[in-house]
Amino acid sequence: KFASMKHAILFFVLAFAACRKEAQPTTAELIQGVWKQTTSPHAVYSFASGICTRRVISAGVEVWRAEYAYICEGDTVTLKNIVNGADEKWAVTFETDDKFSARTGSVFVLYLERM
Repeated sequence: KFASMKHAILFFVLAFAACRKEAQPTTAELIQGVWKQTTSPHAVYSFASGICTRRVISAGVEVWRAEYAYICEGDTVTLKNIVNGADEKWAVTFETDDKFSARTGSVFVLYLERM
């Protein structure tokens, strides 16, 4: 009886372990990397180690650039402009690991794809 009880307990432990879901990546983990805005002006965003660089390139020349410190809390990304201190808050939704949308607090929604 003891051996069968040990087997039953082992079965339940292994079944429970197999059913546990793998932790979903956080917004901070998912947003790392280089992204291109899918609509004009096709800005390129680079997110790494709490710094975001937003660049607009036209005819191979960078025509606009801004840098931000950023933090992620849940599905909200807060960007603080390093030069003027202005804040932007984005509510982000990841469609896939390589596509997300950002509601910027206005009627404007950014759609980005991983490069």
